[in-house]
Amino acid sequence: MHNINLIQDEFLSKNAIIENDKTYTYNDLKRKAQEYEKRIERNTLVLCFFNAYFESIALYVASLRGGFKCILTSPNTSKETKKEILNRYTPDYIATEGIKGNIEIEEYGKDQIRITDSIALLMPTSGSTGSPKMVIQTYKNIFSNMKSILEYLPITKNDRMITNLPMFYTYGLSCINTHLYAGAEIIIENRSITTRGFWETYEKYQPSSFAGVPYTYEVIKKLGFNLLFTEELKYITQAGGKMHNELINLIVGEAKLKGTKIYIMYGQTEATARMTYLPPELVTEKIGSIGKAIPGGRIHINSEYRYNYEGKECGELEYIGSNVTPGYAKARKDLISEKKENNVLETGDIGFKDKEGYYYIVARKNRIAKINGERIDLDYISNIVKKEVECNCAVVTNDKKLGVFIENIEGGTDKLKRMLKDKYGMKSRDIFIKQIEALPRTQSGKINYKKLVIE
Repeated sequence: MHNINLIQDEFLSKNAIIENDKTYTYNDLKRKAQEYEKRIERNTLVLCFFNAYFESIALYVASLRGGFKCILTSPNTSKETKKEILNRYTPDYIATEGIKGNIEIEEYGKDQIRITDSIALLMPTSGSTGSPKMVIQTYKNIFSNMKSILEYLPITKNDRMITNLPMFYTYGLSCINTHLYAGAEIIIENRSITTRGFWETYEKYQPSSFAGVPYTYEVIKKLGFNLLFTEELKYITQAGGKMHNELINLIVGEAKLKGTKIYIMYGQTEATARMTYLPPELVTEKIGSIGKAIPGGRIHINSEYRYNYEGKECGELEYIGSNVTPGYAKARKDLISEKKENNVLETGDIGFKDKEGYYYIVARKNRIAKINGERIDLDYISNIVKKEVECNCAVVTNDKKLGVFIENIEGGTDKLKRMLKDKYGMKSRDIFIKQIEALPRTQSGKINYKKLVIE
């Protein structure tokens, strides 16, 4: 499989994209994509620094149709990281966004060795920021995952989404893929959900669906769920990390008042986007579960990695499916030869399966650490601390100390330190607590643990 056509002929007369109150049809999008196809040669590499706009989506559509390969990265990528990516990948073209969302393309490398046919796209891993390491996604990966998602999400040609998640984030991009293929409308809005402008656009165009990571819904909780749950909103989706059960229950309660459904999902960039989903009717009964595998996929527990969680025997989750990507690239030389299909992904997440076959994640392998010989789950401790101080927090370790970073806690931290000492038998010298104004986050809203340094 060496191309994907996201634009179906039956939808050409329909509206595809709304940007700054201007509407573009699918035919407009197709024509713009054809312009890029004529300009950019097949099997060349385009390094992209842009958000979602009509022209950037057209360029992406053109890449899948015309066979040139895009590296999707943030327009806010640091100068140092940009330089390193340019040196490692020597792209044939660079595409950047202009002031008004127009895409500017310049030639960069010439007479480069061409990229292999099966590769469609390169994306940063969902948890990484400022890294030249990219996940390789093939046409088969993208198409199979898109079709699986369309089997369980009720996306139709009458639907409308808003681009609150970045296009260079696999969850956000998968929303664009599925809505384009289904002939739905996409509302362009790149302002933060904390701004009045975002919600003015949201209120004006009334999306029928909304996608968010846990941090998205934490922010909306503070702003007021009345902003989100309009009469036109049919369903919301959540992926990008585990959401606390208390917040899930709160959202479910608000959603029921408006007749809105909620889909809890689980995925990774290494699986193109999604691996599991939990149907709306089970969100309360199976609270905390990531559900079962998406259509066409399978998931099981690898018991070689054993971990006991509250009396439950757990292991590492392994996913099998055609959406599993062939691996990573660190330079252009990694893109020259054909990639073997992998189909099996060791997720790095620790979990268990209940009697009805629904999966639960309890920890992440790289978030289980040892301090003074004791094995501790950093995310578990983080949840306990969050309940204790009722503030956002993050827990890290340097293998010698436990570091707790807390947003805007009222009062001192002595009580918290005593609680950690008593609960885990730790000494004062083993615990570092720091109050900070805001936790550092990646572009996708995840906590950027690398920036939390124990002093």
